[in-house]
Amino acid sequence: MEMKPCQGCLKCRPDGKCVLPEDDVHRLGDKIKYSDYIIIGSPCYWGNMPGTLKIFFDRNVTTFEHFRNGLPSPVLKGKKVLLIITSGAPFSFNLPGS
Repeated sequence: MEMKPCQGCLKCRPDGKCVLPEDDVHRLGDKIKYSDYIIIGSPCYWGNMPGTLKIFFDRNVTTFEHFRNGLPSPVLKGKKVLLIITSGAPFSFNLPGS
């Protein structure tokens, strides 16, 4: 998929949509708005999500939240979500001295 990283311009908040040229991030956001269920599966790398999933969330801020008077409020409240995360490393793998 083609997903350009967020530029941090914050224009999505008043405009309600990411201002970058349309790519797969916009298309996925539109699908989520009209879906009955959301299923997200992701590996966990070093205690965090992969960069591509972070780009998806960063670029779809207004898919998940409205901003009124500078405060966020949920858009998808009540939508059913399943989040599946996997990790292959044991906990102590990333501790100093391991």
